[in-house]
Amino acid sequence: MTDWFQRDGIRFAYDMVGEGVPIVMCHGLGGDRNQPRDLCGVIPHRQLVVWDARAHGETEPVGPEEKLSFSSSAEDLCALMDFLRIDRCVVGGISMGAAISTRLALDFPERILALVLVRPAWCVEPHPENLGMLPLVADALEHGGRDAFVTQPDILNMQSEAPAVAGSILQQFDKPSALARRARLRRIPADCPVQSWEEVGQIVAPALVVGNAEDPMHPLAMAEEWAERLPNATLAVIPSKSQGEKAHRSGFRRAMQEFLAKAK
Repeated sequence: MTDWFQRDGIRFAYDMVGEGVPIVMCHGLGGDRNQPRDLCGVIPHRQLVVWDARAHGETEPVGPEEKLSFSSSAEDLCALMDFLRIDRCVVGGISMGAAISTRLALDFPERILALVLVRPAWCVEPHPENLGMLPLVADALEHGGRDAFVTQPDILNMQSEAPAVAGSILQQFDKPSALARRARLRRIPADCPVQSWEEVGQIVAPALVVGNAEDPMHPLAMAEEWAERLPNATLAVIPSKSQGEKAHRSGFRRAMQEFLAKAK
């Protein structure tokens, strides 16, 4: 059952699944709270908290475009934890959600017991090349639509090489209020969760970094880099979505359960 909390003139949607020690998971760019819920499934002895970030899911309205950033989202997440009276817990997310969680760990380190970074898509530079197609989707939403976008060479190549990833990009055209929320596809790739690897070295909490091959938007090399740079990280390489959604979920859940057992 969906619940809500208010902040900064925005009504944020969130769900709480299961019972036990809370763990908060964040979705990726263009996704919603169902994404981490489906990935995590039922976590034994844990209460999974998932939420819709600004300009996503059932959270409305979009609010100021300049607040479509990792720092603002980290503040939103901290406010949700305050609202739910969660002082400190395991926090993580997928892609954009991993970046939000990282920013939370730096801005509010006292709130983090451990980090779970799934398929990170940023390192220490804005406008990462792997996300270069997302601003093009925003352009296409304004001019030409999906039909014009699917004829571009980059998406044609991706449909051949990584069909699951290409499908996730094309789904952006079908998302609720896609046109009204198009700024997220420009502003968030243009942001960066950290300024330097030296900053990342300040994160001493245990971390699980999850990556997979066959995903040009989330290169395995990025996950490997994060696992190397975080002082207390474990890398888990799991099957990609191109190898099957079931295998991807199973691989993640196994890695997550092993990590949580050690992070107690």
